[in-house]
Amino acid sequence: MTDADAVRDALERKLASFIAQVLKLGDDVKIDPEKNLIAQIGLDSIEALDALATLHELMGVSIPDQFNLKTLESLRSLAVYIQRQFGPEAAQRFLEMDLSGMDFSRSEEM
Repeated sequence: MTDADAVRDALERKLASFIAQVLKLGDDVKIDPEKNLIAQIGLDSIEALDALATLHELMGVSIPDQFNLKTLESLRSLAVYIQRQFGPEAAQRFLEMDLSGMDFSRSEEM
């Protein structure tokens, strides 16, 4: 296993935790990194974009204009996106973030 593979695997685990928190999934929900998120957890486009916006906010960057929604198909594709788009230093910063105390609820405005 290469260092990039090890980082990708760690990102997949961290992203699973992140998505579970953002979407308020139960502790018993296990997300397979290679399977489609829509099929596994019923992720809809609004939830996907909310999670994506929150992730970019945590990374301190804007969502690229050319963002491909296929990036959100699986944890694996999202982990690879983070590695390629932001580089190893940003990936490491995300891995070191303590997500447990963060409030990911969004207030709904009418």
